Amino acid sequence: SHNFPRIIDIDILVFNDLTIDSDKLILPHPRIYERRFVLEPWSEITPYYRIVNENLTIKQLYDECLKNKKNSQKVRLINN
Repeated sequence: SHNFPRIIDIDILVFNDLTIDSDKLILPHPRIYERRFVLEPWSEITPYYRIVNENLTIKQLYDECLKNKKNSQKVRLINN
């Protein structure tokens, strides 16, 4: 079921300062830092937000993502 086509895919990025590491859920989302399509709009909405256990703000993480050229992630829409 993981990485297979599905009707909807919702990624929970963070929930307050909660950290979870289980088979079904990891918070904060482990790949936030490499996803420009997540960081770019988030940095526009709340640039000074800090993810729990992270020293950088969302804006700083976004800037780092751009610097590291980890911006190849694209959103892919699937028509049924």
